[in-house]
Amino acid sequence: MKARKSNLIVLLGIASSFAISSCSEKQDMQPSTQVMESKSDHQVVNGRLVFADQKAFERTISNLEGILAGKSSAEKLDAWESNLNFVSLRKSSLKESSHLEELDLQGREAPSYELMSKFGFPTDYATIINPKGEYQIGSKIYWFDNGFKYEVSSDEELVLIKADPSLANIKYQAGSKFVELNNKNTKAQTQNYDLTYANNNPYCDDKYVTPTFFYKGDSGSKRRIIYGISVYTEDLGYNPGPIIQRSFNTALILRIKYEYLSGRKNKWYPQQNEPFTWAVNFTASGGPSVPYPAPGGSSGMPLGYQNQSETYSNGLKDIVLGRSYVVGLATGIVDTFPNDVTWTFTINGSITGYPTQDIANKYTVNGNDIW
Repeated sequence: MKARKSNLIVLLGIASSFAISSCSEKQDMQPSTQVMESKSDHQVVNGRLVFADQKAFERTISNLEGILAGKSSAEKLDAWESNLNFVSLRKSSLKESSHLEELDLQGREAPSYELMSKFGFPTDYATIINPKGEYQIGSKIYWFDNGFKYEVSSDEELVLIKADPSLANIKYQAGSKFVELNNKNTKAQTQNYDLTYANNNPYCDDKYVTPTFFYKGDSGSKRRIIYGISVYTEDLGYNPGPIIQRSFNTALILRIKYEYLSGRKNKWYPQQNEPFTWAVNFTASGGPSVPYPAPGGSSGMPLGYQNQSETYSNGLKDIVLGRSYVVGLATGIVDTFPNDVTWTFTINGSITGYPTQDIANKYTVNGNDIW
């Protein structure tokens, strides 16, 4: 990858690192052969997770994907962090989200929650990033801030870049898209989803939203359930060679939200410490694309069959439906193409959620082309 400043030039093409399945290929998203990381893969140094090399990083992400696909994933991720004596952005953000209303009323910030919200990181990725937005592979330190992922070679350089980001020699655009549907009232329609950066919505397209309901009939306890889709995309820079290529890491994410309305702030917040049960049973098909694909095809974690259920108490569950390394061709001929990765997909099946102790307010969407 070649160093460059912002105002990235062209992305033109796709060669995904993750194979895309069709509707008829019902593939269980739980990894069939999980590659576990070893003790030598990573260590914690000054509160930052340091990976031995890129392969060690990939093994760890694969392991975390497996944890998320199983039961009691939040508890298992907590245990994984505790064994390392590490606190992640994921955990720090959840802690802050449990008292966001109080922080708002006091005029205090929630930096981990804000960082998590603005970038829209998938849960497994947020588990290897520390609350400062950092992780390290070999000698390269990465830091997320204001829509960019910065790369530096030392802590001293990181201090300088944090003080003045304009000094950065290498930085990559990263972020989560607020997915806008062409017609929110039409379910049977496949849409395109493009990369943008930090935005005011911390989650995703809120396509399915319940009317406000009262938890257990208590008129002072207003709740709602939301099902939405978001796309996380991260620029990985240019690959030098006879044919210049540019790579992206992108993920398509389903997010299930359970929220309460604050009477004091007239604002919706994640409903913490109140059990919520969810279940999904659907097939997703499609994938990412760009206009000028690089040769090579696709392989990796596909869109496919999802059949999961669990009860949680943190107000937000995300499920990575598919993940791709998208590779494009860069040319000097077409130099105005936007830095976007487009997902085109459809989801057929059902999503259900309800307050565990208030099943009367169950919310189910089902059918063909719910997205």
